Amino acid sequence: MQTNIYKFFDGYYINASVGYKLRGDSTGLDLNNVWFGSLGANYRFSFKTKAGVVFDYRQSSFEDGEDIQELSVFVSNRIDNLWGVQLYTFTGFSESSPDWGSGIQVKYYL
Repeated sequence: MQTNIYKFFDGYYINASVGYKLRGDSTGLDLNNVWFGSLGANYRFSFKTKAGVVFDYRQSSFEDGEDIQELSVFVSNRIDNLWGVQLYTFTGFSESSPDWGSGIQVKYYL
């Protein structure tokens, strides 16, 4: 279950999400159900280009694990009506989060 909230202003918007994930149990692995959420802000430079920052939080699925906490920054550009590309980087703030990472997403819009 998840809900998302958006608040739009002139050139930017803020967004928040909160949810609860039912993990269930598998043979030999006891997983906890978890709460998760995010809080972010996005700025639209033009119809094609936007940038933003997002903080993500998720409870650990394991009894003794640390909760996941990450901060991401991204820039997204729509190349044309069908294609877009997004560059991102992130850092973690707990032992269960990666120290850092980055990547690229190629998007196809229907």
